[in-house]
Amino acid sequence: MTEAGDVPTAYMLNKYELRGDLRLYEGGGVFPKVSLGIFPWLSIGGGFSAGNVIGSGAPQMDADSAKASFKLRLLDDRQGWPGLAVGWDGPAYDTTQLRGFYATLSKEVDTSLGWWQLHVGANTWSSLRSIDLRDQGSGYAAITALFRSLAVFGEYDGAFQPQSDSCNAGFRYYFDPVILGLEFRDLGARHGEPSRLLRVGYSGQF
Repeated sequence: MTEAGDVPTAYMLNKYELRGDLRLYEGGGVFPKVSLGIFPWLSIGGGFSAGNVIGSGAPQMDADSAKASFKLRLLDDRQGWPGLAVGWDGPAYDTTQLRGFYATLSKEVDTSLGWWQLHVGANTWSSLRSIDLRDQGSGYAAITALFRSLAVFGEYDGAFQPQSDSCNAGFRYYFDPVILGLEFRDLGARHGEPSRLLRVGYSGQF
């Protein structure tokens, strides 16, 4: 999985793989993204987030609504060490806060109950010359499990940011080449009521 729910992982798209992703979230919002696997170690793409697209009234967008993205793998996940990737990702569901620059570690373990993956990382939307994780960045951790065509995940996003951190969970089912998912955000209701979103994806070669 190239991302758990909201958080990125160290895993990459295959070479020449195209993945489109559309998330429908509360308030009539849409969050489409597309990623292209240029090399096994590099992917590029982009996306935008807009609120109130479904419903009445004007859609909600601003200068940070659309952003490019990329991911670069530095280490592959092998028996002796986890995978390591760095990248840049764009807007969040509220169209204001970016993931920004991130570094993430991922490790996969084969068990009798399927493939399990552990992911940890940190990100910052501050200037790269003065990275400050406490004031302008966050950390995250996630666990994912793969059971044939079913993937489930749980994640804690927004560490170091008590005003916006959240526990998220969900699942996806792969009807090759279509992906359908249901996800839940802010399960602890730390910042209001928990919310639901639908995910529809496509994966193929270009």
